[in-house]
Amino acid sequence: MRSPSRGQAMVEFALVFPVLLLILMGLFDFGRAIVAYNTVSEAARNGARVSIVNQTPADICAVAAGRAVGLGLPTICAANPAAVGIYVTASTGGSSCTAINCVQSVKATYQFRAITPIIGAFIGPITLSATSSVPVESTCLNASCPTT
Repeated sequence: MRSPSRGQAMVEFALVFPVLLLILMGLFDFGRAIVAYNTVSEAARNGARVSIVNQTPADICAVAAGRAVGLGLPTICAANPAAVGIYVTASTGGSSCTAINCVQSVKATYQFRAITPIIGAFIGPITLSATSSVPVESTCLNASCPTT
C-alpha cells in the first residue's frame, strides 16, 4: 500500500517550484544588470581617458563603444545625452574642447531589459548610465582633431 504523503510532496513541489524558478531567474537578471552597469561605467571611463589627449568626439565615441562590445552600443556619438550610446560634452558648452584644463565629459547610456518575462513585464526597461569627466591634459595632434 502506498503512503499518502507521496502525493502531498508532489503537490507541495508543484506549488513551490515556480516560486523557486522565479527567484533563480531574478538572480540571473540581477547579475546581468550588474555586468551591464559595470560595462557602461567602463565605457565612460575609457572614453574620458581618450579625451585627455584626443578631443575628437568620433574617436572618443569609437573607443568608448569598443569597451562595451557586449552591449552593442553604437560607435557613433549619440545625438543627445538621453539617447542610448555615447555622448561627449565639454565644459565650454560644445562637444569638445582643446584648451588645457577644459573639462571633457563622456556619458554612456544603455537600455537594460530583463529576460525573465514576469520580471521584465513588472519592472520594464531600465536605463543605465554613467558619466566620467576629466580635464584635458594635452591638445590633440592628429589632423582630424577639432580646431576650436
